Amino acid sequence: MTTRRRRRLAAFTAAVVVAVAGSVLGASQGSVAQFVDTGRVQSSLSAVDSVPLSFVGIDAGENYSMGWTAAGEIFTWGGNGAGQLGNGTSGGSRLVPEQVMLPSGVQIVKADGGLDTVIALASDGGVYTWGNATVSGTSHTPTRSAFFDALGDPVVGVSSGGYYYLAWTESGALYSWGTAGGGRLGRSATGQSPPARVTAQGLNLVAVESAAAGRFAGIAQVEGGAETIAWGTGFGAAAGVTLTGITSTVDGVAAGTNVVLAWGQDGSLFSATSATASAVVGATDIVGVDASFPAAGSSSFYAWRADGALFAWGDNSQGQLGLGTTGGSVPSPTPVTLAPGSVALQTGAGADHALYLGQDGTFSSAGSNAFGQLGTGDTTPRNTFGSAITILRWP
Repeated sequence: MTTRRRRRLAAFTAAVVVAVAGSVLGASQGSVAQFVDTGRVQSSLSAVDSVPLSFVGIDAGENYSMGWTAAGEIFTWGGNGAGQLGNGTSGGSRLVPEQVMLPSGVQIVKADGGLDTVIALASDGGVYTWGNATVSGTSHTPTRSAFFDALGDPVVGVSSGGYYYLAWTESGALYSWGTAGGGRLGRSATGQSPPARVTAQGLNLVAVESAAAGRFAGIAQVEGGAETIAWGTGFGAAAGVTLTGITSTVDGVAAGTNVVLAWGQDGSLFSATSATASAVVGATDIVGVDASFPAAGSSSFYAWRADGALFAWGDNSQGQLGLGTTGGSVPSPTPVTLAPGSVALQTGAGADHALYLGQDGTFSSAGSNAFGQLGTGDTTPRNTFGSAITILRWP
C-alpha cells in the first residue's frame, strides 16, 4: 500500500495503516494463484491475508519508538544513530516497525527506551540491552547480561535513562550501571560503571518496588510506598535525598529532565525538582505517568486515568502533547483528544514525540517525525493523536 493510499484511507477511517518493514499488501480477501507445467508439475500457491500487529506495551526514546506483543516479540522504528533499533547497525532510520531479532525462545515482557539505549526484560527474568555502544554493557545488537543471570534473583523491572540503566529484582534489590556523571547511578562510581547496588539513602538496605531513570537523576519507590528516594543532579548527587511533601502512599514513579514524579494510590500526583515535592494541580485519579528527557531541552509530561483519559503538559515545541497546537509550553495537565473510540492504557515519551497505546493494541502518535519515529510510514509531523495507527503484518 502506497503512502498516498494510506493517507487517503486515514481521511475516511481516522486510522493510519502501515505495513511492517515495508511489506507490500495485496487485496484484503484471500486468493489462489496456479502455475501449470505441461505434464510434469502442478503447483498451487495460496496468498495469506495480512493481520494487524497488536501491541501490549510501547515506549519511546530520543528519536525512536518501540512496541512489544503478547507473544514477546519487540519491534522498533525511527532514528538509529547509535544502534538503538537493535538491528546490528548504526545510522539512518526506519519509517515502519521492524522486529528485533532475539535468541530463539526469548520473550520480552517489558522494555524501556533511554536517550539512545534500550533495556528489555525477558519472561525468564533475563535482561537485554542495546544501542549506544559507549555505555557499559551495550552494543548494537541485543546483549544479555551475564551479571543478572548469575544473581539467582530474577529481575522484575527495568528502566533506561540518560546513558544509564536501572534494574530491580524480585527481592527488591535495585541495581544501576552505565554513565556515572552527576551521581545518576545513585552510588559511588566514575566513568562507565558495571552493575552494582544503588546505595542512595540506604536503598541497598531496603526492598524497592519500582524505579525510574531520567536524564540526570533517578527515583525509587520503597516497598509499601511510604518512602520515595531520588538521586542525581538536583537530588543530592550519589547520596540522594528522601522526598518530602508527598501526602499519599506512592503507587508509582517517573523521571524526566531535572524533575521526578510520583503518583499516589489515591490518584494524586506529585513532582519535585529538589528534596521537596509538591502536588500537581489539576491531576486527579491518576494511575500512570510518563515524562520525556530530551538530550537538550525540558520535559513533556503525560498522565492517564483508569478510564483511559489522557492529560498532557510541559514542552510542546513539536506538537508532542497532541493538543492540536505546536510550540511553547503548557503549564498544567490538559485533556488530550484521542483517536475515535480509543482510550489510553499507557504512553511512550520521546524527546519531542510521544505515543499512546490504545485498548485494541493499536497506537497513536504526535510530535516530530523527522526520523519516522511516529510509525506512520512517512516523515510528516503531527500535533494530534486523532488517528489510530494500525501496523499490518503477515501471520
